[in-house]
Amino acid sequence: DDKAFTSSRASIVDVDLVRGKVQVLCNEVPNTCSIIPDDYVNPAPLPAAISRNLRGLLESSSTSVLRSFVSRERPTFVDVKTEGDLLKPFDGSAVEAIRSLQ
Repeated sequence: DDKAFTSSRASIVDVDLVRGKVQVLCNEVPNTCSIIPDDYVNPAPLPAAISRNLRGLLESSSTSVLRSFVSRERPTFVDVKTEGDLLKPFDGSAVEAIRSLQ
């Protein structure tokens, strides 16, 4: 049945992060829905775009978690000094350490 392979398109009209709701606009209500686009993305320009953005990040004077990660620098935390084991001040919790990244 060809109808099984036909996809419907919808547009996202509104996103309510507090309520966890997404409002979509479509011609007919589908039985199932995926929010992952099925459009082809040409991968050719991606390496150059990534390189350009990383170069700009590394050449900037601003400090950020991403810049520290890309530069392979030791991370800095808000109101926490670390030497040696990065997780020791957070009682071994990687989640708490990530929440405290500067």
